Amino acid sequence: MKKDNKTMLSSFEQFTSKNAKILWGVLAVILIALPFVVKNQYFLTVVAKIGCYAILGLGLNILTGYTGLVSLGHAGFVAIGAYTASLLAVTLGWSFFPAMLAGMLLAAVIGVLVGLPTLRVTGTYLSIITLGFGEIVKMVLMNWQSVTNGTLGVKNIPKPQIFGIKLTVANNGMYFLILIMIVLISLFCKALIQSKTGRALRAIKTDEMASTMMGINITKYKILAFVVSAMICALGGALYSSLIGYIDPNTFNFDVSP
Repeated sequence: MKKDNKTMLSSFEQFTSKNAKILWGVLAVILIALPFVVKNQYFLTVVAKIGCYAILGLGLNILTGYTGLVSLGHAGFVAIGAYTASLLAVTLGWSFFPAMLAGMLLAAVIGVLVGLPTLRVTGTYLSIITLGFGEIVKMVLMNWQSVTNGTLGVKNIPKPQIFGIKLTVANNGMYFLILIMIVLISLFCKALIQSKTGRALRAIKTDEMASTMMGINITKYKILAFVVSAMICALGGALYSSLIGYIDPNTFNFDVSP
């Protein structure tokens, strides 16, 4: 039975590898046509939420998949992006895109601080540190009531607007915004991994000592991986908050970490 399963898996991998372009093309057609074929707003909202989680997965993949650093607290970065964008929009009247960029920049700064322990610890110890970071962010959101509104959360989060047109699930604008973001982030990640930086990240995952002997700046690239991963996750958090229109600290539990 195990051999049969391995054979089937190998055959499937060969099939997908040979027909990758065709499969990607079919998927693209399905995703573009979906909102025009399916009119159920609840279903489209669920698909859009899946898209937000896909962005979170892309962000974590930079850190864990290619650099080999395991993080259990990325829900913290998602929360930072979501709360920053939401609070700037609700309390100060910022439009979505500048607020989203502000959330990403704040996540980048905090990503540097969280990335510093990776210079000393790895493996299980790093996982515990990042898990603690996620819980600390949640506690801050719950107790800093004057800013975050505590456990009541942030309500009436406005939708993004482009040229005065509000993007919602009803007019398919929010759906396509998330879809476009997925494509852009995917292209960015692909370009990053194929670059000199990407090769350095993969080398660090394979063997840190050998990477150091080859002249790779371990400190620089580990922190860079944390920063890029944090920014992508913050972007996903900002999109999620605008899509749903309401967030609270419990939205960003441990389960949200990709």
